[in-house]
Amino acid sequence: MERFEITRPTLSHHMKILVGCGLVNDRKEGKWHHYSLNCETLMNYKHFIESLTCLGCGDGDCCK
Repeated sequence: MERFEITRPTLSHHMKILVGCGLVNDRKEGKWHHYSLNCETLMNYKHFIESLTCLGCGDGDCCK
């Protein structure tokens, strides 16, 4: 947290958002939360982004 200069409540808020949208998994042990990436959701987002095409550039080279 010091590295990013954020407080614990701010980090908690942002992690809750990431968990809520499915990008991060949350496992609670006592008062601690353990987070991990949700690889399935990340791969779905990756495939979605790859499926997008540039509009107005003709041959798509502007995306490279």
